[in-house]
Amino acid sequence: MPDENNNWLENLAKGDRDAFRSLFENYYSSLVFFAEYYVRDQEKAKDIVQELFLRLSDQKDIFDSVTNLKSYLYTTVKNSCIKLLKHEKVKDRYSSYVLTTLTVEDKFWNKVLEEEAYRILYKSIDKLPPQTKAVYQLSMSGFKNQEIADKLGISLETVKTHKQIGKKYLQKYMKDLFFILSFFNI
Repeated sequence: MPDENNNWLENLAKGDRDAFRSLFENYYSSLVFFAEYYVRDQEKAKDIVQELFLRLSDQKDIFDSVTNLKSYLYTTVKNSCIKLLKHEKVKDRYSSYVLTTLTVEDKFWNKVLEEEAYRILYKSIDKLPPQTKAVYQLSMSGFKNQEIADKLGISLETVKTHKQIGKKYLQKYMKDLFFILSFFNI
């Protein structure tokens, strides 16, 4: 085997295509299997091994410094696997951080928009006629129509009328706000 190793190294250093093809045929499958052990993904393992062979075909001077070809191939694949795993770990950590940050920011801006919508709503209610305003405020506080009528000493129909007047006014006043808020699912 040492003679075969030396012959391969000499021929590869010269750029012999047959030697390179023979190297590929002899080692490709076992190197992919070896890489797959580390990265647990056959496609990624194939990519790693293919990148190795591409580097070897482009940089023939590598073979001048290699003494044990098999050891060199397996060590290079192992190092590439470790590098990939480290990169993926960093990428996963960063993705998790970005996702968390975006979620927090979304919640923050949704809260800001929601508070602004309520501020505009209450400001709009303040502009209603006094009786309509009173009906609307009690309604928003959870009172039923009959309870509002009893509390304000007005008929049930008057409560319904004031709610309709208030609703039309608020829809007109807040039309643009509802359009904007529809984009934010508020």
